[in-house]
Amino acid sequence: MKATDLLEKGEIAILIRTDGRGFSIDSKGFGRTGVWVINPDRRVHKVIIYKQDNPLTPNEVYVADHVGVSQHTDSRRYIIRLADIRPLGSITENWYEFADLKQGARNPIRYLEG
Repeated sequence: MKATDLLEKGEIAILIRTDGRGFSIDSKGFGRTGVWVINPDRRVHKVIIYKQDNPLTPNEVYVADHVGVSQHTDSRRYIIRLADIRPLGSITENWYEFADLKQGARNPIRYLEG
């Protein structure tokens, strides 16, 4: 599976690789993720989360609606607010395969368009 498989034509997503710190989901499917250096004005429809918290287990993928950002105390960083968070299950693809990146790319954030 690749992240682009999760997008409709014209849909814009922010793809995030996380170890799970700062990622939370409540009982109603709302939540937030991380403290990221992002452009808060960039238009995004969907958030795709690639959770890699243990190198010995498969990675988990979640999809959510993007409902905004909140500024963190570090003025360059933002918390992404989420709604309708849906777990898609586990995958064996590594971050580079899933995000369609070259090996060695370090940025945990990627913008994609369907």
